[in-house]
Amino acid sequence: MKLPLSISHPDLAAQANGWDPSEFTKGSDKKVSWICNKKHTWDATISSRTSMKVGCPVCSGKKISTGVNDLATRFPELATEAHGWDPKIVAG
Repeated sequence: MKLPLSISHPDLAAQANGWDPSEFTKGSDKKVSWICNKKHTWDATISSRTSMKVGCPVCSGKKISTGVNDLATRFPELATEAHGWDPKIVAG
């Protein structure tokens, strides 16, 4: 018997954003919305979260979010040296 995500992975189920984790299993290829504990939202398949351990792209540094993990926010002194490029669109 396949357990629902809410039972098999309660930690991930808590990150469900607008969908019911009791309706899906860990191997589902359904793309759904997630929200991390820092309130970043993104879409990913359920199976990518359970088998490949894919997490929040902003928290993991895979996606730049201005005001969160960009160079200008994380290293403002260094960002002042930017010449010809925007330090708000570069990972910090």
